[in-house]
Amino acid sequence: MRHVAIRLDDAKYRRLRLTVAHRGITLQQAVESAVDRYLAEERLAPPTARPAEDFRGFLRDTDVMELMERDRRDELERDRQGP
Repeated sequence: MRHVAIRLDDAKYRRLRLTVAHRGITLQQAVESAVDRYLAEERLAPPTARPAEDFRGFLRDTDVMELMERDRRDELERDRQGP
């Protein structure tokens, strides 16, 4: 299993959290469902012109953990400040 970090603007993130809570599912389940739908659509689409090898190392110069930690610190700070 792999961990994937994504960035969403605050409004989109709040809307997503409210929607999944309203549906009684987890954020993980919602994201997996969206990925499953996307992959199902991709099977029907024509293959990409770029080979998979072109994407290898795409994030090699990115410190994903630092980005996640910074996002978490920012989120905690916003939570402390309140609405």
